[in-house]
Amino acid sequence: MSGKNSRPAPGRAARAYRSSALQNALSQLKPLVLVLATAGLLSLPAHAQLAANALPTGGVVAAGSASISSAGSALRVDQSTNKAVIDWQSFNIGSGASVRFNQPSSSSITLNRVGEDGGRSLINGGLTANGQVWLLNPGGALFGPTANINVGGLLASGLKLGNDDFMGGNYRFTKDGKDGAGNIVNQGLLAAADGGYIALLAPEVRNEGVITARLGTVALASGNELRVDFTGDRLIEIKVDQSAVNGLIENKNLVETEGGWVLMSAGAASSLGAGGINNTGIVRASSLTEHAGVIRLEGGYAALGGSISADGVAGAKGGTVQVSTSRDLSLADSVSAQSTGGAGGSVGYSAGGKIIETSTSHTNTSGHTDGGSIRVTAGGGILSSGHYSASGATGHGGQIDMSGSKRAPAFRHTGRDGSHARRSGARGWRVSGRQSARHCQRCLPALHRAQRCSIVPAPRQPEQSHGGRWRRASAGPQKYHHCGHCDCG
Repeated sequence: MSGKNSRPAPGRAARAYRSSALQNALSQLKPLVLVLATAGLLSLPAHAQLAANALPTGGVVAAGSASISSAGSALRVDQSTNKAVIDWQSFNIGSGASVRFNQPSSSSITLNRVGEDGGRSLINGGLTANGQVWLLNPGGALFGPTANINVGGLLASGLKLGNDDFMGGNYRFTKDGKDGAGNIVNQGLLAAADGGYIALLAPEVRNEGVITARLGTVALASGNELRVDFTGDRLIEIKVDQSAVNGLIENKNLVETEGGWVLMSAGAASSLGAGGINNTGIVRASSLTEHAGVIRLEGGYAALGGSISADGVAGAKGGTVQVSTSRDLSLADSVSAQSTGGAGGSVGYSAGGKIIETSTSHTNTSGHTDGGSIRVTAGGGILSSGHYSASGATGHGGQIDMSGSKRAPAFRHTGRDGSHARRSGARGWRVSGRQSARHCQRCLPALHRAQRCSIVPAPRQPEQSHGGRWRRASAGPQKYHHCGHCDCG
């Protein structure tokens, strides 16, 4: 057989041809395998490889004053100045090992920096401190399932911070222009003392474990350039100056702070390049009597399942939940700022794109006394089959405002005691408990003495409802129906 496209005949020659082609392909694949292995992408889970007694190595004090000592599987850092910087060759803690920082006070900070060749930090054991511990590693950090962190405050980041900036209180974290920044993943327990903080800062931040900071702050931030602000020992703000390409914050388990703040930022909500936030776990910032819970999420997009709550406990008013995105926001489960002993709190959604809600979505700011408020604003319109509640059990109903530049689907509004629900936009509409044309005749007297306000999906066609008479109203080309389903029977 001849010709430039000829192949060997079937049989031994064909097998030899295929074998030669396979060997050639494998020889081309070997450099790629080497690159992936070097990057750690073909390795086993990190916590399975680290020796149980592993400890940080090569520690040198670069600023401030501290001493380092070790015995067996325990390492101890005694710090004598309020701030200190220690450069480490590697910073790992095995499942049977522990590291203890003894610091002058709860406001003291030890910055632990891992060199470029130190590899990813693997934390599988115990880390304790009476003050604040910062871990900066360009390779990132993994807190494994057996990690147990109990500190005054913890900051872990794949970004960089210079010694002069740190000592001077200028906490601006940046990514090296030539090198990437490692990601931060938590699978263990990260706990801060009362009033303390847990801050995880990297282009990609994932929580698969438990993070808690009672009366303090939990901050998860994605970006290439970040600024962190404190008032005293309390972390109060994280600003993303430069978003990360494909930046992501993801929570699959539990983030909790009683009477504190939860901040998640993947970039300014006004930035189209901001990253995303995914939640399928629990985010909880319970409000206490003198400490309101606050949850603030901002990014390019957000997909919120699971549970997000800033509920009031022990008679406290409900807290605040604010979600802001530059693009789309999707809601699939529960978001609440309700109270079983006081007034309801507030929930706000603001999206530059669409807000999309499934039938399982429920936003609730109901209160034992007065109902709270819900405000929904979407530049790309609202597509909702969700449920909104702002009831007042013994007082006044709350307020629900919805607005979008495009038409949204029909809703049924039920309200008592002067509660209001409004929906507006370029061709939107407004519904209020005091607008009689929007409700069936039997419901009108009840609207003015009601105690409950909620929005649920409206039926698609007019049907008789407890003997009430339907009214139809229109807003531009949109038609919708309301039935008086308030307190009339």
